[in-house]
Amino acid sequence: APSWPALERSAEIQRGTRQNAFIGKSLRGLLHEAGFVRVAASVAAQWQGDEASVRLTGEWNARYFESEPFIAQAEARGWAARAEMREIAAAWRSWSADPGAFSAAFWCQALGWRE
Repeated sequence: APSWPALERSAEIQRGTRQNAFIGKSLRGLLHEAGFVRVAASVAAQWQGDEASVRLTGEWNARYFESEPFIAQAEARGWAARAEMREIAAAWRSWSADPGAFSAAFWCQALGWRE
């Protein structure tokens, strides 16, 4: 939060870089299907709510969308044009300066054992 169209678009583009952006929720089942007899799954939360971490998150994302290799990939795959990538980078910097900025992410992980 806050959410802006350019930030929503950045999430769409990032999802395009992953074969399955939501695989985490399937990890436990996939390990069972692969023959693991005991599986433990958990989730880790990452959040940015203080000024320093929000600024760092905004700047990291801005630089990601300004990265020449990422821009080249986005253009080659038809995900976005260079101008849109610049617009997204600027939006991330603006977001990081917003006093209400907050973000959270959840990372799924699973560990399996075979007998």
